[in-house]
Amino acid sequence: MYTHRFSAAPSYHMRFDNFLRSSADDYQFPSISVMFPPGLPREDFCISASSNGFLLCRWQKEVYFVANPLTRRRVSLPRHTRRFPEVSEGFVTKLDEYEIAVTNFKVVRLDGLSHASYFFSVEIFSSETGEWTDSVLQCPLPIQLLESGGPIVYNGIPHWPTRRNRMVAYDPFCDNNPCRLLKLPEDRDTETEAVEDAQRLRNRRVVSRAKN
Repeated sequence: MYTHRFSAAPSYHMRFDNFLRSSADDYQFPSISVMFPPGLPREDFCISASSNGFLLCRWQKEVYFVANPLTRRRVSLPRHTRRFPEVSEGFVTKLDEYEIAVTNFKVVRLDGLSHASYFFSVEIFSSETGEWTDSVLQCPLPIQLLESGGPIVYNGIPHWPTRRNRMVAYDPFCDNNPCRLLKLPEDRDTETEAVEDAQRLRNRRVVSRAKN
């Protein structure tokens, strides 16, 4: 894995710590649908992922922030630097030693290549450093991600469905951790499942726009 570190944000960990310590009375939202920075068109707002009750939200492909629906607060991420034609986002939070409170998180932006490859570009944001880290991951076999909308997080590790009935796993909290390629049972058809999921998502978007 090759790594390049972008500009730091020294105060970010303090901001995130204040965000974690806040109560529901500190910052109120009328509803979850408006938990995004003011002044941004709502049409391009979406919830990309969730982890331990926290939400990773995105406006277009540029603005990311993490929201807590219980306290109704949000904390913005610095702008990322990489532009991928297609991107798949992973979001993982870490709990304290008692597995009660969230202590930090990481956001993974994986380049959703349209062709099979051994190498994948990835951006990782850490709440501890306040930085985006640019890396290149190497897989043991050439893989191509499915258009499934994002990874499945199991035991704190994002797993991305790929073609040929496999999943690629990558732990952003483990330094120098290579990708692991997992073979799924023969009775699974991940490509058909991904197509059906994408169609259901498109149908929901059409219905939502019609109601608005």
